[in-house]
Amino acid sequence: MYAAYQLTGPRSDVALWLLVIGLAVVYLGAKERLTLQTCLRRIFPIVLIGFLIIGIRTIRSTPDPDIDVFLVQQAAAKAMVSFQNPYTATIPDIYGPSSPYYYPMVENGRTTYGFPYPPLVAFLELPGFLLTHDIRYTHVFALLLSSCLIAFIRPSWLSLCGAILLLVHPFSLMLVQYAWTEPSAILFFSLTLFCALRYSKALPYVLGLFLATKQPMLAIVALAPLLARDPWDWKTIITDGLKSLAVVCALYLPFFVWNRQAFVASLITVQLCAPTRTDLISYPAYFVKEGWFVLPAWLPFLYLPVGIYLGLRRAPRSPAGFAAAAALLLIPFFALSRHGAPNYYFLELAMLCGALAVATPATGTNQSLSGL
Repeated sequence: MYAAYQLTGPRSDVALWLLVIGLAVVYLGAKERLTLQTCLRRIFPIVLIGFLIIGIRTIRSTPDPDIDVFLVQQAAAKAMVSFQNPYTATIPDIYGPSSPYYYPMVENGRTTYGFPYPPLVAFLELPGFLLTHDIRYTHVFALLLSSCLIAFIRPSWLSLCGAILLLVHPFSLMLVQYAWTEPSAILFFSLTLFCALRYSKALPYVLGLFLATKQPMLAIVALAPLLARDPWDWKTIITDGLKSLAVVCALYLPFFVWNRQAFVASLITVQLCAPTRTDLISYPAYFVKEGWFVLPAWLPFLYLPVGIYLGLRRAPRSPAGFAAAAALLLIPFFALSRHGAPNYYFLELAMLCGALAVATPATGTNQSLSGL
């Protein structure tokens, strides 16, 4: 719970929220048999409503978080509202010339790059900005929708636990407060699992949307065969993979054509030129902090084929296997990279929650905890 105390927002609301959930569980358990149906209908809505209220209060209590991630997303949204290119929307260097965060990507006190995320993220955040002038409201609803998808994709005790964990984890509110973009990726990953089980015709296109939420997600397309049914039909697998990549290209290409230099600088150059930061959670950061040698920037890319091979070889050919393999592909990738920020690892936690949701068959909603 340490992360909850790092919030500058309403900390007491978090404690009250958890207390209400606990009291509801105790009350319903004493009054009647605590079945899965009871929890889905009575306990889970308390979790959703509580997260919505606390998420909104967190945003309102920190209207201007002192972090560049929030500024670049706000600047991109303002640019899109004015029909301008978000990849040319630079921001001031709020950390000062002595900070290693931007160097050498600062000129005259402003960054030389714009929106450092894929275009889909900017489109998703636009409604929140238009309605509230704050892109973080989109993140709140993205987490709420993701939790609902995980809970109801294949109703079971495991899926309900995974859905609740996604919201009650204290880092969820930190994602909202500091405007980290993982909620967008989590939403489309949850939709990918949903389509894999419920609407396979849309799966290649939804998977393409997920791949377009963050730059490293493109590597996960190699794990797409795990979503295919046995026996593998390679013609269908390749065709669906190309459809997914076509969705990514359809989102990227217009902005690349609009301003190629700004697009490349914001999405690629900024990732390659950013220095190793010692305040992150990665092996390169630890090595630099200890005064050892600097690990090469290509090291995480060297691991990718190994992770893909292990995933395809060892993971079950199922949506659960795909979710677990994707998480185990990205965790070492970020741990070996220069940009292993704490929020990056929350995405893998959500993937594992999704794996829980689809790992077991749906159970009867009248099954009680004592029947497990």
